[in-house]
Amino acid sequence: MSTHDIEDIWRSLSENTRLLVAHNAGAHANAILSSADQACDLINHDDARIRLCSLEACHRIWSLGSDPLFVQKCIGLIESESDRDVRFSAVIIINELLSGSKNRAAQRALAELVTDPTCSNDLRCFAFYALRRLEFGDAVPMNDHLNSELEAIVHKIPPSLNTIDWKFVKDFR
Repeated sequence: MSTHDIEDIWRSLSENTRLLVAHNAGAHANAILSSADQACDLINHDDARIRLCSLEACHRIWSLGSDPLFVQKCIGLIESESDRDVRFSAVIIINELLSGSKNRAAQRALAELVTDPTCSNDLRCFAFYALRRLEFGDAVPMNDHLNSELEAIVHKIPPSLNTIDWKFVKDFR
């Protein structure tokens, strides 16, 4: 894949995020789309739709991945967000931003999420994948079971917790 292809994909994600925000953020759409600071502030909004739009805009439009405050907000959402979609988005963003970083705060939050029986299996399985990616980077060791779990998530087949390496997860709690 060429640099040009990657830039096209990023532009497409950015444009799709703009459409998501315009369609779902209501009166807050303008603020989210006009200022990174306002978008970041709205991550704490009472309405989950506004939180999700703000979170996605901060990452995909404003590219705040190198901002420690944004990373900390994402980790906070992984730790305590009540809305499944917002929490899933935070895990995806941390997975993308911190691959190979061994960021202990993010790893601890992901490990807690993996072990939380009140969360959906697909969220827990993806948090496990993200935890492994933070530890190993893009060279994350895969096995047939983990590959089938990721495939299940992509295809909306209910994932199984049987493939989670619980000893590995325990090392981060």
